[in-house]
Amino acid sequence: MALIVQKYGGTSVGSVERIRNVARRVAKWRAAGHDVVVVPSAMSGETNRLLALAAEVSAHPDPRELDVVASTGEQVTIGLLAMALWLARQDIARRTVHERGLTRFIAVCLLSGYAWLGAGAAILLADGFLPLIAARDAGLHAILVGFVFSMVFGHAPIIFPAVTRAAMPYHWSFYIPLVLLQASLAIRIAGDFSEVDDWRRLGGMVNAAALALFVLGTVAAVVRGKLAARGKPADGPA
Repeated sequence: MALIVQKYGGTSVGSVERIRNVARRVAKWRAAGHDVVVVPSAMSGETNRLLALAAEVSAHPDPRELDVVASTGEQVTIGLLAMALWLARQDIARRTVHERGLTRFIAVCLLSGYAWLGAGAAILLADGFLPLIAARDAGLHAILVGFVFSMVFGHAPIIFPAVTRAAMPYHWSFYIPLVLLQASLAIRIAGDFSEVDDWRRLGGMVNAAALALFVLGTVAAVVRGKLAARGKPADGPA
């Protein structure tokens, strides 16, 4: 087997989806048994942004310190690529999403959360090229609402019964607040970048509805679990 060196320029790693594509290519060569060395550039435009920031601090920056600042662009890309490679190989949700029932629901929640985490990171990294307020609002909502609550929705059917000892049998209605959550974020972020306040407000209202339905769905699942438990025969001899 060969030692393969792959160099990816800024355009090749210019977005989260392109970084995922690079990760898939690297994983493919590694799975074939080759040793792979990857040399990624900073995301497209990132080095220019960092150099512009340095120029604002000092018109004649020290070359050593300037090199440290400029190299952080490559470090960001390396970190994101490493995360994508790890998820591509290790994350179980990619396999369990093909199952049924609760297992699939949890996998969909996790994969949705990963997508929002990546989207939020990409938006915040690109805030030098986007309207500042829009980028910050969209990026923070993608991470703090999209990622966090997708994780909450997906882990609740496991953690809640473990803590309260109240069963939460799976029901297809679990997907309703999850779908509304994704829709609310899409509307909110569209409102951020189009600067349409009505869309932002609508996104916030749909998001509130998603969270309310999640709470109601959790309560309903617990009630169904208790009713099902009452209908079962007692353990042991009669």
